Amino acid sequence: MRSHLKVLAGQFTVVVLVLGLLEGLVRSEVLSELFVAAPPATFGAFGQTFFKQMLPAAGTTLAEIAAALALAIFSGLAAGYLLWRFSDLGQAYEVMLSALFAAPTLLLYPIALVFFGRTPTAVVVLAAAVGVIPIVLNTRSALLRVNPVMIRVGRSMRLSDQRIFRAILLPAAAPGIFSGLQLGLGYMFKAVLPMEFIVNIGGLGKVVAESYDLLDMKEMYAGIAAVVLVAILYVSFLNRVESGLQRAH
Repeated sequence: MRSHLKVLAGQFTVVVLVLGLLEGLVRSEVLSELFVAAPPATFGAFGQTFFKQMLPAAGTTLAEIAAALALAIFSGLAAGYLLWRFSDLGQAYEVMLSALFAAPTLLLYPIALVFFGRTPTAVVVLAAAVGVIPIVLNTRSALLRVNPVMIRVGRSMRLSDQRIFRAILLPAAAPGIFSGLQLGLGYMFKAVLPMEFIVNIGGLGKVVAESYDLLDMKEMYAGIAAVVLVAILYVSFLNRVESGLQRAH
């Protein structure tokens, strides 16, 4: 508990020092307020627009991420299981998926706009496409690490394939699968916001884009602060879930 408080205190100190340095640079006109808003002005704009703009925009962004995650989990777990179940298929496509994962999939956004229009659906589908690959690869890898003896015991008890998957494979592979979900969710988070910014639709990315177009630096940096806050909450949530899984194991 004491070490955790020390870490929080250190993080808070660094943030305060950075904000203080930024405030000093803006006040001394080393950085122009035309390009960088002073921290007090940013916090003031954040407070003024929190309920009217930031909170609804954050809700939209989180809803898009949640929809993309649900789509990626459903398709990623199914594809990962199939690539594990049919080993020849897994060996054939694992390298291809790894290469695709390294490619900048976000550049496919014009194709998403052609099929789904300038709508949140395009953001969700593209984010799911970005995040599903690590889920597929980690699911297959986690299932390959399951002790085959456990599967043979299940078959000796005449369990169906569905029961073996639910009672043996899924619990044993859960940590590895969660790592894939964590990685995929991170990529989806980083895909939704740029897509919102580029296409000017959705939530927080749209807020930052509109503020940038109007040269409203205070509101733009307030939007960036909201993005950082959502990212902190996202990381904290994942850490808690991971700690729960570790205790369960």
